[in-house]
Amino acid sequence: MVNTDDFIKRLEFILDYYSINASAFADKIGVQRSSLS
Repeated sequence: MVNTDDFIKRLEFILDYYSINASAFADKIGVQRSSLS
């Protein structure tokens, strides 16, 4: 089972590390932008 809080923290770290927003990240991994809202 996924720990949602940990997942959110890791995702925010990745976005900050690569200086990208959620939309750019969604495009890069091939999912719809609304999936990351």
